[in-house]
Amino acid sequence: MFEKIKTILFAQKSIEGVLFWGVLFFVTLAAILSALFTATEEMDSYATYFSILCVLFFIIIGIFAKISHRYSICYFALCLATNVVLLPLLFFFCGGFNSGMVIYCLSGIFIASLHNRRKSQVFLVLISLIVFELAFALAYLHPELISSVSYKVTVTDIMVSFMLMTVTIYAVSTYLLHVYQSERDKREQLIQKLEFISKHDPLTGIYNRRHFIKRLGEHIWPNRVGYFILMYDIDNFKAINDNYGHPFGDMILCDIANLAKSFTNNFRDEMAIRYGGDEFIQVFQAENMDSALARANTLRESIAKLTFIKHPEISITVSGGIVECADDKFTHQNKMLSFVDGLLFLAKQHGRNQVIARP
Repeated sequence: MFEKIKTILFAQKSIEGVLFWGVLFFVTLAAILSALFTATEEMDSYATYFSILCVLFFIIIGIFAKISHRYSICYFALCLATNVVLLPLLFFFCGGFNSGMVIYCLSGIFIASLHNRRKSQVFLVLISLIVFELAFALAYLHPELISSVSYKVTVTDIMVSFMLMTVTIYAVSTYLLHVYQSERDKREQLIQKLEFISKHDPLTGIYNRRHFIKRLGEHIWPNRVGYFILMYDIDNFKAINDNYGHPFGDMILCDIANLAKSFTNNFRDEMAIRYGGDEFIQVFQAENMDSALARANTLRESIAKLTFIKHPEISITVSGGIVECADDKFTHQNKMLSFVDGLLFLAKQHGRNQVIARP
């Protein structure tokens, strides 16, 4: 039962809905228990009838909220009616200061202070405080208005009210903290998702051009000694798309991206990037050009060994160029990228399926 109630409460799509249904559940439960208590003790029958009326009111406002989904307005009406009408009248029916109604009134202000809109929150707290103070003053000036109860009932009512409101406040507070934690987790997950999307290519999952350019300018270029840039693309990729369809072409891009990612060493600050279309960039760290070129050719040869179950006859090759970031002829990162793009073009002109390190 409790799991079902928990599912209903946390299935709401807005924080207003979560707050409304949670508080409504707890105050309705408190009203039901209050009605049972007043019915079993030596209290004025009006107290029992009015407690039942409170339960009916909470049910009605719950039905309206279910139909309209106007949770902020319903919560405002719930607090206003409870603190301005229901609790002050129950205060007189249940014995005034000789009962636990003062505790209920304090809980009413607590619930009013949870309204999600600042102006409504301040209004509800102020009007509740004024009404309760007026009720207390009226009870002091005209004690005949208060239903008389025995000392035994007074003590019992205070004990039960204190226990009931303690449980209610604890439950509401715990519930709200859980809601806050849940919303914070969702927000953090969303931030992480957006951050991932901003850095990664949506098709292949490796880094995108935007993040590479930012990383190149902020980190790699200022400390470029030992960094090498390999730029390569797929040979005759347009023909593959035209003959076998773009979904198959996308699968090839993803397979190459996964292979490229496996060639990176995260501990050495290396990256695999989809630069655009069928063009990729690999950031290597190596001691010299020979070592970097050897790694680039190993990647190229691994790509050539890729096989595809649906089209086993297809063999994929790539052509590219590789440069050393610390080369003196590169006065700017854009000049380096233009140069390595030119090497890629030369690799195409000289027969494809190769990596060129110099013109």
